[in-house]
Amino acid sequence: MNFEIEKAISQGLNVAKDNFLVIWVNGLIAGIAMFFAFITIIGSLVVPAIAAGYLESLLRVRRGEKADIGDFFAFGFNHFGSFLGLAILLFLGIFFGFLLLIIPGIFLMIAWYFAWYVKIDNPDKSVTEALSMSMNLVLRIGWFKLFALVIIIGLAGIILNAFTFNLAGLVIYPFTYMIIVEAYILATDTGEPVNVKSDDIKMINEVPSDNKPEPEPEPEPEPEPEPEPESSEEETEEIKNLKEKQARELEELKEIERLKEKQAKEMEELKNQHSKKTDD
Repeated sequence: MNFEIEKAISQGLNVAKDNFLVIWVNGLIAGIAMFFAFITIIGSLVVPAIAAGYLESLLRVRRGEKADIGDFFAFGFNHFGSFLGLAILLFLGIFFGFLLLIIPGIFLMIAWYFAWYVKIDNPDKSVTEALSMSMNLVLRIGWFKLFALVIIIGLAGIILNAFTFNLAGLVIYPFTYMIIVEAYILATDTGEPVNVKSDDIKMINEVPSDNKPEPEPEPEPEPEPEPEPESSEEETEEIKNLKEKQARELEELKEIERLKEKQAKEMEELKNQHSKKTDD
């Protein structure tokens, strides 16, 4: 199990620091879009798609994939219905959980914390399957571990906002989001070291060593014998069928010629008989 609170925080901060601009600008665009969408009831229906698109771009950033400014809208709107259904079920489940003496609501809020990321990584899964997979994932890594991480992030944000008149929230959200993304990556046992790319590994492997023996020259491969030409007996079935068809057509042509000759003789005989009758 790779999930550790300290690792999620440290690696999440490093990824956010190295990709701060694209995370911050995309978050600003997503926030403005959701603000205007909330103005009307119909517009609020697209908020889950916008949020899902932004979270999907964060996963691409963490995994070292290409993520440009403003390119996150397409994914969310391509799965509009799924994320709208997920948002509704999350809200209803947690809401009724809080009505039941609060504790069930807190439990579901943490247990379903990774539901958005699970659904993003598995768009073919149903909404209920995404919720179930998130709960299984959280219970496997430890519900209290994730709860502690959420509390730490929340308290840090409250303290920073208290000393900056709520202005810190406009700067620190890339770090907050990437810590959660890193927690999800670690929880799914795919948490490779941050900022290590395949090209870097290749360069490390190619560093020469004084004690490394030189590779022996590989023997030259022997020339392969040229393939013998195929005999006429190894013709394909298609060629044989074609030849048989041509032979049949040739026989038909010969039969037509014979009929023509026979008709010509009969015509000649009829002419001779007609001539004799005329002479008589």
